[in-house]
Amino acid sequence: SSAGWTARRTHTMLSFAGKVWMIGGFTSAATNDVWSSSDGVSWTEVRANGHAGGFTARAEHTALVFTDPADGISKMWVLGGYGSADMNDVWNSVDGHDWTQVRADGAASGFDKRRNAVSFVYDSKMWVVSGISGSTNLRDAWYSTNGISWTSATTTAAFSARWGAAGCVFGGKMWIMGGYSTTDLNDVYYSTNGSTWTSATSAAAWAVRCLARAEAICDKMYIFTGLKLSTMANYRDVYSSLDGVTWTQETSAASFSARRGIASCVLSGKIIMTGGYDSANLSEVWSFLVSPHILETSATMNDYARIDAESGAVYGITAGTGTGNFVGTDTVLGTPIADGSGGGELDYGDMTDPGRLSEPTVSGSDNIMRFERDFTNNSGGSITIKEVGLSAKGLDALGLLLMRGKVDKAVADGASVRVAIELSTTV
Repeated sequence: SSAGWTARRTHTMLSFAGKVWMIGGFTSAATNDVWSSSDGVSWTEVRANGHAGGFTARAEHTALVFTDPADGISKMWVLGGYGSADMNDVWNSVDGHDWTQVRADGAASGFDKRRNAVSFVYDSKMWVVSGISGSTNLRDAWYSTNGISWTSATTTAAFSARWGAAGCVFGGKMWIMGGYSTTDLNDVYYSTNGSTWTSATSAAAWAVRCLARAEAICDKMYIFTGLKLSTMANYRDVYSSLDGVTWTQETSAASFSARRGIASCVLSGKIIMTGGYDSANLSEVWSFLVSPHILETSATMNDYARIDAESGAVYGITAGTGTGNFVGTDTVLGTPIADGSGGGELDYGDMTDPGRLSEPTVSGSDNIMRFERDFTNNSGGSITIKEVGLSAKGLDALGLLLMRGKVDKAVADGASVRVAIELSTTV
């Protein structure tokens, strides 16, 4: 329903300081007002349209939340867009009312004036990718650590020059999808460095479109709404993907009207979208509660397992010969292999040896920790490992079987094998 602010399109939204923020956009003209809400229902005007200080009226801009290296404070940032002409200025704010200009409009170095670009926060940098400058579509990618100095990652990305693409950060990669080049698009590309862009698919399951939105939440990417420019048809569908290749239709006809030029962000496990244009500008707010995705593979975390510390069970990476499927009632590996050099036993190496236990590393939004253990066979006969697990010692002197995976590895007498397990958490 009506949210109190003027109906608009091609604005931006951010999730910042426990609130959602709406910035600028096009009503009957470009605006520079700022609104905030803790729930998407009740809205507060933080900065009135026409306010003399700070960023000028604009639409088709991008916005980010990024920590300013000048003072170490997280801030909202506004980049480029269109007022009476394309712009390439950069502004930031801690409260949405007072804005500081970091980069002047018309700056000769760094990214060109543009509208309908995609921006990311990735690898501790701000990124600006694609867009349109005047009548020229762009296929470049620029990054900055401070908003002042911008470095070109590429001016000839693998994807075609385009504007109005959707994008998000997901799975430790930057993703760009759809948009308009010389025709409407439904391709998907990703990059881990901004210079090399790899095609995930040249034709996603969702229809060609521009001016759509994409968000990443609960281990999936979502794309929704948008416009097929060649027919001026708006969309009201929602698609999701785990990998950017295979897309699943969540709905072909969402409760809201078909529209384009919306803004969206993620707050408290919900995708919140505002405004847009169906046959007129809109002042509605809609939310979509996303359920966490549960991935079931041969390596699972179905249940905790109790491991008796008095039995001599080994913590860390363990091995076994069980071949049955893992179920929630299992408490240990199917058939654990004992630590030792007797018949049917493997000598479990020390996981504290150099290089066997890595410090967590951060790659984009992924936190990765790697464990390794050597198993040596001095039993006098060949042993085939059929299962491996990762066990941790509990506070109650019992253990937790964190995962179990099926393998098939023969270890000859006198030979060794190294098992490595990586745990990855995406934030």
